[in-house]
Amino acid sequence: KFMFNISGDYDIGFVAEHVLSIFPDLVLFNSDGQPESLKYDRFSVYNVLAIQEHDRIINEQKNEIELLKQELATIKNMLQEKVTLI
Repeated sequence: KFMFNISGDYDIGFVAEHVLSIFPDLVLFNSDGQPESLKYDRFSVYNVLAIQEHDRIINEQKNEIELLKQELATIKNMLQEKVTLI
């Protein structure tokens, strides 16, 4: 949350200096070469990429969980067989 210097109105947003180190191509600079504002219209591209990456990670984790469930079921069956033999 921040307040505009000129109007005194409050708004929300990102700090260009903070975004610069992560997504420099989203930063606009003033005539002195200092970060001044952001290309908010381009943020959605990065959002889509982040969602795709999260989906990939989630799918990998789902596959790993399924494998672990299968391994656990196998181990349970082996233990049950051993208990039955005793």
